[in-house]
Amino acid sequence: MRRAAGIALLFLLVGPSTAGAWELDETAAEPANWGYRPAAGATAAQNPPSFTWRPMKDAAAYSLQVARDAAFEQIVYEVKETPWSAHCPPEPLAAGTYYWRYTAYQVSGARANWSQARSFDVPEDAQIYPRPSLRQMLAKLPAAHPRLFFRPEEIGHLRDLAGGDLQRHADKVIAIAEKTLSNPPDLSEPPLYPEGTARKGEAWKKIWWGNRRHAIAAAGSAADLAFAYQLTGEAKYGEEAKRRLMAVMAWDPKGSTQYNYNDEAAMPLLYWPSRTYTWVHDLLSDEERATVQAVMTVRGQDCYDHLRKRQHLWNPYASHSNRAWHWLAEVAVTFHNEIDAAPEWLDYAMTIFYTCYPVWGGSDGGWHEGTAYWVSYLGRFMYWAFISEAALGIDAFAKPFFSQTGYYGMYTLPPGTNTGAWGDQAQGTTSTRIASFMGMLAAGTGNGHFQWYADTQGFDSANGWFGFIFASRASGIAAKEPADLPASRVFQDTGLAVMNSNLIDGTQNVQLHFKSSPFGRVSH
Repeated sequence: MRRAAGIALLFLLVGPSTAGAWELDETAAEPANWGYRPAAGATAAQNPPSFTWRPMKDAAAYSLQVARDAAFEQIVYEVKETPWSAHCPPEPLAAGTYYWRYTAYQVSGARANWSQARSFDVPEDAQIYPRPSLRQMLAKLPAAHPRLFFRPEEIGHLRDLAGGDLQRHADKVIAIAEKTLSNPPDLSEPPLYPEGTARKGEAWKKIWWGNRRHAIAAAGSAADLAFAYQLTGEAKYGEEAKRRLMAVMAWDPKGSTQYNYNDEAAMPLLYWPSRTYTWVHDLLSDEERATVQAVMTVRGQDCYDHLRKRQHLWNPYASHSNRAWHWLAEVAVTFHNEIDAAPEWLDYAMTIFYTCYPVWGGSDGGWHEGTAYWVSYLGRFMYWAFISEAALGIDAFAKPFFSQTGYYGMYTLPPGTNTGAWGDQAQGTTSTRIASFMGMLAAGTGNGHFQWYADTQGFDSANGWFGFIFASRASGIAAKEPADLPASRVFQDTGLAVMNSNLIDGTQNVQLHFKSSPFGRVSH
């Protein structure tokens, strides 16, 4: 990365100054902070554990050490330089007790004192889940386009599926493309708030949400057509996708859809144009590519700067930011070797994923915000789960939380249940609403219980291009009725106990929930 390379050169030229010239801030974490992790005396659920510490205002880089002893005479892992105040190692640790500490450097090379040593245990049964290094991730990326959801060498296979086993799904994709061809969206730039508009007043809300819908309609329709082009090779879809993409690229990235001005309108303009660009890349001229790259540089940098300013690695509880980081990662994958900052964005985004995501649940799969936000936010994350597997070879479902979180849906909403667990809008969440998400979890984890749930609720993935991608990855998991499971379950990480009399049939179930959450009443 450019910033890290500059720091490394500085250290090489001047070397770090004597420890103690700069005092490390080890103030205790506050409730809004992610905290020092692993906490002293913690037992890791994941191996290697991720490490997080308080960021220093003037820090240019940090160092991390992990040792077998509190005196750090037996160092087993060390990061000499990282720009982030969080880190997940690329290799697991042997089972046992360890100690970790960190320090910080200023641009001048001055080093702070080492932090206190914190102990942690790695049990034999901890889930192995190391984070690939940035170099390893970049080496996995396709050199050519497309790069999102599928690789260039997979196009022929997808087209074969479209004409064979997945024709029903392909027909849905084409029907959507034809519909948007005959009924094109408004491609004009969304309006600014009129001068004097009261923030969060009714007039403000109408434009705030209206501009989001406007951006999705314009940029999303281009992506629908671009995927149809990839699936069929028909120029009419690709050319119209390109036209709409370039119309959206004419919008001012510092205008009504700028990230800090309206993040709900800005976020769709991170991922929809990225998908369209990578799927019609061969139809774009050099000039058109340069235009898209320039606009997406601005949009990506604005998102990245916003996350960094909020210190997301230390303060990760903002709901919108928990969508934004993986949309930024899509931009980084798409524009690798085309936008200079893309590797830095990817490294930062994946540091978030491996250290502080998801924030509202732990290794047992529970969710603090309730079933409505569970299915909404994690449903959006599923796009990145598919991208990271195809582009980076990373299995998101092997992370402890994602391997277990289907049980949160199953226990809080047994099939036939019409209201969800505590949380914003959960009262209107039904078991049928989460069926498609449970199907995705089943496909990702290979869990037969999740597949059973999806099947009982009539899950059908034939819903456009993502449904086609999902169906192309599905592996025919055998459904397994959860008769082997207890009817009740405790999700310790979120302080939720769910008691059921009938886990198989929610229409014949008596259910009781108790919640005493360490998160309190924060967020939705």
